[in-house]
Amino acid sequence: MTEAKQSNRIYLTYKARIKAEDRYRVYSRLANVIIIWYSFLMIVASLAVSSKAIMISYYEIIFASGSIAIFASSTFLATGVLEKRAAEYRACYLEMQSIWNSQVQDGEKMKRYSEALHRYPNHGSQDDSEVIFSTWRRGGELFDSSGKVPFSFLTLASVVVRRLLFWSVAALFFFGPILFAPYYVTVVS
Repeated sequence: MTEAKQSNRIYLTYKARIKAEDRYRVYSRLANVIIIWYSFLMIVASLAVSSKAIMISYYEIIFASGSIAIFASSTFLATGVLEKRAAEYRACYLEMQSIWNSQVQDGEKMKRYSEALHRYPNHGSQDDSEVIFSTWRRGGELFDSSGKVPFSFLTLASVVVRRLLFWSVAALFFFGPILFAPYYVTVVS
């Protein structure tokens, strides 16, 4: 891609949908890991409390809340909502790739592209930023219907801040119970 043309939108959508699929697969895996982690912590804490090795303040409330949260999260994940959305993005980018690589005129490509967009969910602006960032990082260039897609500090900042916030929250979910344990767990001597 070295020139501005309408069909470049197909390529950009294709790349953004790849990023969207990856994002939803990460969400799904991370949610499963966190549910397993909390289930494990609750089992260990239950065994420790029942053996009288530790005391947990507000034990009943914490465990009832935790059980409900794990049940609700497990039910949500069992429906496969995240995986289904990832699969929709995958189907979309495979169709976009097929349209992009087809040996038809740009007008026909754009018609097929427009029809395909109506069948699939839209990706988020973060996926566009990720495409721009990853292309910049590998030294490539992107073009849309207006010309070269510029890389900017704002794009870099949005990607870095979004990733930092996401992984910070994920770490808090994972390490939070351990970090805050001294406030509600007492070892019985």
